[in-house]
Amino acid sequence: CHQLCPHGAAQQLLKNRLPKPWRWSVPPQLAVLLRAVPFLLLLLVVVVAVRQLAFNLVSIEPFDAYLFHVAGWASIVIAVTGLVVSMFVPMAYCRYGCPTGALLNFLWGGGVPGKFSRRDWLALVCLLLAIGLRTTG
Repeated sequence: CHQLCPHGAAQQLLKNRLPKPWRWSVPPQLAVLLRAVPFLLLLLVVVVAVRQLAFNLVSIEPFDAYLFHVAGWASIVIAVTGLVVSMFVPMAYCRYGCPTGALLNFLWGGGVPGKFSRRDWLALVCLLLAIGLRTTG
C-alpha cells in the first residue's frame, strides 16, 4: 500500500523516530487479535453495502483527515491516533487497522494455485454473508 496511501507514507516517516526503549512490540497473542480488526471492518463494509445502511464508510478510514476542512471527526481521530501509535509500534495502523490494506493484501496475496487457503474461506464467508443479507433484506 505504501505506493498508494498517504497515511502509510506518513507512518513510514514517523517510524523509528523514537529511541528503542520507547518502542513497543505487540505480544503475539494480541497481534493475532489485532490482525482480525481489518477483516471485521471489511465485513462491516459488506453488511453496510448489501443492506444499504445509512452509515458513512469513509469514517472508518483516516484518508479524509488529510483534507481536514471536510473530514469528519472519526477520520481525524483515526488518523491522529494511528500516527501517534505508529511512533511506538511501526506501521501500527497498516498492520492492525486498515481495511483497505487488508482488501488489497487479500487481492494481491500470493496463495498457492489450486489450494484452498484461509483467504479463500474468508472470501467465501463474505460472499455467503452478502447473499444471505441480500435475500433476507
